[in-house]
Amino acid sequence: MFSIGSGSVVLANYKENTITISNSTFKNNYAILGGVFYAQFSSIIECSNCTFENNFAMRGGVAFMNSNGVLRLTNSTLVGNRALNAIIYISACNADPTILDSVTFT
Repeated sequence: MFSIGSGSVVLANYKENTITISNSTFKNNYAILGGVFYAQFSSIIECSNCTFENNFAMRGGVAFMNSNGVLRLTNSTLVGNRALNAIIYISACNADPTILDSVTFT
């Protein structure tokens, strides 16, 4: 998928959204901010048992978290993702932290 804006797969751009995804593969996605996910305004994206492969963004090849957006990855694998500035980009966040639990980067 391709987005000329933010988050080619999920754009959680409204206050306090919660998105839960499991057992999925995200491959060859592109966006300017957040190749797969973009979350802000205390929105939460939770992924378990997911694979992220060959995604790209200018900032946040896999995810861009802004204005207290939260990312929780569990038992997931990130392979060959690229960005000009960070694979997981966290900006202006002072609420719940981004959590990476049993995540493999290759």
